[in-house]
Amino acid sequence: MITFLSKPLLFKTESAHYCFDNSTRIVIPLQQKEQDFLQRMDCGSQVENSYFLHNNLKSLLAKIKKYNLFQTDFHMPYIDKAYIENKLETEGIAHLCLIVTDSCNLRCKYCIYSDHYLFTKGYSNKFMDSSTAFKAVDYFMHVNLKSIQNNPNLSISL
Repeated sequence: MITFLSKPLLFKTESAHYCFDNSTRIVIPLQQKEQDFLQRMDCGSQVENSYFLHNNLKSLLAKIKKYNLFQTDFHMPYIDKAYIENKLETEGIAHLCLIVTDSCNLRCKYCIYSDHYLFTKGYSNKFMDSSTAFKAVDYFMHVNLKSIQNNPNLSISL
């Protein structure tokens, strides 16, 4: 028996149908028959394994079992100021990445800092002032003092 603890999020592109499972963050491609079936599923729906087999949904059943799809009731939390403050206090900030220069000489097309993408800053000969870097490290450590017991794996990269 499969119990749907989360509702499948269905969408399609010009060429295919897909399903997104919010709890696993997995996207799977769907056949039309699988799309039609999942469209009827809500939180709490229960379906016998034999139903999948008798209705040519064996492939979908295999995907659900293999990836544990729709088996948790994960819901995105409401994010407000109190939520963020609580997260910072309990989990801190795991990683601080300092971009100390804009003058990389590699110019890789895939790099998120390159000027190959819209709304990116591109390259220059600027360097981060050391006082800015020290302030960032101080803030990073200040935030993590309370949460260090919960998250001892902090890292700083340049």
